[in-house]
Formats: sequence, structure tokens, C-alpha cells
Amino acid sequence: MIKGVVFDLDGTLLNTIAGIQKSVNRVLQKYGFPEHTESFYKAIVGHGMKSLVIESIPDTHANDIEEILENVKNEYDGLWQTGTTIYQGIPEILTFLEKRNIPMAILSNKPIKYVVESVDSFFDQWTFYPVIGEKYDVPKKPNPYGLELIAQKLHVPARDVLMIGDSAIDIETAIAANTQHAGALWGFKDRAELVSAGAQHLLSYPGQLFVLLGDNHEACSIT
Repeated sequence: MIKGVVFDLDGTLLNTIAGIQKSVNRVLQKYGFPEHTESFYKAIVGHGMKSLVIESIPDTHANDIEEILENVKNEYDGLWQTGTTIYQGIPEILTFLEKRNIPMAILSNKPIKYVVESVDSFFDQWTFYPVIGEKYDVPKKPNPYGLELIAQKLHVPARDVLMIGDSAIDIETAIAANTQHAGALWGFKDRAELVSAGAQHLLSYPGQLFVLLGDNHEACSIT
């Protein structure tokens, strides 16, 4: 039985890749570094903003990481909403969960500032608690601490929590925390990554969640 649902943010609830690409590429351009494609950023997001910067800049500039990171944050402050959209089908799932009184939470490796701003801007009609992002006192995914903390705050046994995310990091986190888990194929990563991570379920689109949640109005199969 599923008594609580935890969502990843980027690539699961929101398509945020345009703002990420534009922000980082602007900084790369200032430094005279090669810019990257949307596909490149989709492949490397998920480990936090510092990791994103490390993967984006030439190895010869490793000593400049902190400075470049601050520049990226400054750009992202004004660009994070650029092209950002809620994935089709997500609002219906969130409304369904609230009507069933199934609590919802968010666990992201994105800096908490942007996670909170995203929730306030795009999901103000639904309730998420707790909302956890990258900050100094919470280990990032795939460390299970954040997911275990959410289960405790929801007063739900870990085995009755469903973690939904689009990357191997989300699946690895769920496995480490002993929760149920499903891979979101509509996100940034591909099927091979989620299969390799050991995803219990692969969802091609958000509506397939209705099956996991015990509602039969969505006629589909989950692979």
C-alpha cells in the first residue's frame, strides 16, 4: 500500500532544462569556454549545482570552480523560470493524491532556495511537506537520509512510501531507504539508466501512476 509519495523535482515534476542550459552557457561564454547542448545538460543534472559546474567546464580550470559556481547561481537567479513547465499529466496526479489524502513531499539535489521558489511559483495549489533541497545539513541523494527523514515526518513506514524520479540517483536513494520506487521516463534520463539502477517500475507518462495508486480509470501497463 502506498501511504506517501515523494517526488524528485527537475525532470519529474518540472521540465527545467532550458533555464539550466541558458544560465550555465552564459557563464561559459563569459569565460570563453565551449557551450553545451540541452542533451549534454540532461545527462549531467541531478547531482547538485556544483557537480553541474564541474562537469561543464574544462578540466584545466578546476581551481576556478567556486568562482564559476557563484556566477552560475547569479545567472540562474534571473533565468531559472526560463522555459520551465509542469509536465503534462502531473497536475491530475497531484490533485488525485490530495483527494485521497495521500501526503506528498519533494526531495531534490537542487539548492533549497530554488526548490522552494519552484514550489511557490508552480505548485501553490497543492501541499508538499516536507520540501527538501540541497543545503549544508542534509546529505544529497543518493544518501538515504533525506528520504528517511521525509518518511519520519509523514509518520509513514518507509515500505509504504513511493519515491518517483527520473534518474538513477532517485532509484538508488529509494533502494537505500527501503521505499518503493518508480522511474519517470518522461524526464531527463533514459530507460537504460533507470533499468540499470534497478527501478521497480518504469512509467512512460505520469498517468501510469494511477495504476500504482490503485485507481483503475487509467488503462495502461507498467513495465
